[in-house]
Amino acid sequence: MRDQYAGDVSDLLKFALLRALAGCDRNLGIAWYYVAGEDNARDGRHLEWRDQPHWENLDPGLFKWLREVPRSVSALESTEFWSTTVKFHRTPAPATEQRKTWAREKRLKLDGADIVFLDPDNGIGTASEKHATITELVALRSPGRSIGFITFPKRKKHSVQVVELHECLFRAASFLRIVTIRTSVSVPSKSNPQRVVPRARWFTFVDVDDALQSRLRSFATTLERLHHVRAYVYESESSAVNGYGVIYERGMDGGWGAYAPDLPGLGVVGNTYEEAEQLIREGISIHIAGLIEEGFPVPEPSSFAELVSVPNV
Repeated sequence: MRDQYAGDVSDLLKFALLRALAGCDRNLGIAWYYVAGEDNARDGRHLEWRDQPHWENLDPGLFKWLREVPRSVSALESTEFWSTTVKFHRTPAPATEQRKTWAREKRLKLDGADIVFLDPDNGIGTASEKHATITELVALRSPGRSIGFITFPKRKKHSVQVVELHECLFRAASFLRIVTIRTSVSVPSKSNPQRVVPRARWFTFVDVDDALQSRLRSFATTLERLHHVRAYVYESESSAVNGYGVIYERGMDGGWGAYAPDLPGLGVVGNTYEEAEQLIREGISIHIAGLIEEGFPVPEPSSFAELVSVPNV
């Protein structure tokens, strides 16, 4: 997210959606994946919505405020508009070797948020200033929390891409439910401003509960009523799949260790069995996310354990 993008039609859609999802009962957190300076690209130029009154039907308060706010990310954090409970993380994404420290800071900054939205320029991908990673997504999971992110789809058939996206996320972690709103807004063409062309933006949320699912569907219906806007909802549930076998071992000091034989190199140690169980669950999700990001195959679950009775000799 750059200052030059602030207030464009993507922000209008994004903020209207987040306000609709948060309602009066959810705390919101936004990780900007802020990039300082301008890149001399034409991105962020679509401000035509300011002169198109039909957009006011989406969110009247947002329509008025966003038309007047200065074009900077810091201005978008104004408490005059957002609830005082909204949390923001604006520290620029660093180089890879400092990424883990930066990610920990982000988690702490957004602690307490029921909905966390990641806003990198290019969606989910390999660690960079313009991408969030699946590992970072998984690390932000917390009971009762839903995590969302923006995606700008490629030219490949969109109906295929969205299925692949959900499958990739399910492979990385046992998300309960994933919902993507695929939006398409007609904007003036670069070469001929008198002609409009569709521009796609997707908003994907994982670990979606029933209430958020209903709000996402309702928002898509509202979008469909607007001129030159299309919205499609794609939903998928976690299917019953074989989990990875885990071996638990009690140490001489009373602590517990755990490892998954199908995932070499992954092992955890906890002070209690419950802690080891939680750590190995988180470790499996993060380990698989890392394999996917690096392009390595994900091993299929094949190991299991059982008790064997041995006759007395």
